Amino acid sequence: MKKVLLSLVFVLCFSLTASFAAPSNWAEADVKLAQELNLSTDQLMTDYQKNITREEFSEMIVLLYESLSDKKAELAGVSPFSDTQNSEILKAYNLGIVSGMGGGLFAPNDTIT
Repeated sequence: MKKVLLSLVFVLCFSLTASFAAPSNWAEADVKLAQELNLSTDQLMTDYQKNITREEFSEMIVLLYESLSDKKAELAGVSPFSDTQNSEILKAYNLGIVSGMGGGLFAPNDTIT
């Protein structure tokens, strides 16, 4: 099950960075399954032509963590970032999955590399 969930996240990340208005034919079933398993957000399912942002990735990876662990991710005590208060980013930060860009910035709208 973990491999299936991880491959779904990979497909979502790849298909979101591709230059298509909709998921590629090869990815449609996996994208649909990710939606059914609540491993995606509505925002991620609206524009397949744009690259995924650091904020969108954080939101999706927290959903994956919670699904795989059957635990709710917890918020960090105090936000280390001055440019976001998104609770999902703070949860991903608290889990050690993401970090900032330095200088107290997370850069939520920058795309992942």
